[in-house]
Amino acid sequence: MPISNEEELEDAASIASEKLQDIQDYLGRNDNPTGQVKFPHGYLSATSNFRSEFPFFDDKAKSNLAHARMLNDVYWWLLHRTNISSIARDMTIKAAIYNWPPLSKRY
Repeated sequence: MPISNEEELEDAASIASEKLQDIQDYLGRNDNPTGQVKFPHGYLSATSNFRSEFPFFDDKAKSNLAHARMLNDVYWWLLHRTNISSIARDMTIKAAIYNWPPLSKRY
């Protein structure tokens, strides 16, 4: 059922958090495809959207930039949809900065 107000959002986030913790408690660091959860569809932009932002680069550079933008979307989602904190949050932010080619001078 779709969320329609802040109370339903709070309830859904609480249930999702509890269930994710249950999966983690059961699996620990063991790999088990049955325990994978779906990444929310509809958040990540298609790389073709990003490629069009860089018409002055060659195709390889456009792809690299588009993939970097998509990974930064994943970082943004992690930082804003979870309560990751402390050193893990700082390292995620650093990874996002390093990942963005114009800032990292890698491309």
